[in-house]
Amino acid sequence: MVLPVKGDSMAPTLCDGDLVMIDRRKVTPTGRKIYALIGPDGEARVKRIERLPTALLLHSDNDGFPTELVAPSDADRIRILGQVVWWGHTARD
Repeated sequence: MVLPVKGDSMAPTLCDGDLVMIDRRKVTPTGRKIYALIGPDGEARVKRIERLPTALLLHSDNDGFPTELVAPSDADRIRILGQVVWWGHTARD
C-alpha cells in the first residue's frame, strides 16, 4: 500500500506530500520503527511506535511535536496498518 504523508510531524525524515510504502504484514511494533496507524481519534497517522509493557509511545521525528503516551485503555483502539518500509520525497520548488 502506498499513501501520501500529510503534515510535518515526522520531518525531516518524512515531509508533507512524501509517499510512503506500508507493509501491511508488519503490524507488531518492534524497536522504534515507523508505522502507519489509525489513532484513537480515528485519524490516520505515521509515527515511530515504542511498545511499553502496558502502553504505547508515539514519537515524532520533528522536535516541535511532543511524544504521545497512549494509555492502556486507549491502546486497543489503535489500529496499526503496517510498517513504513520505503518513502520517497516529493520535489520541492
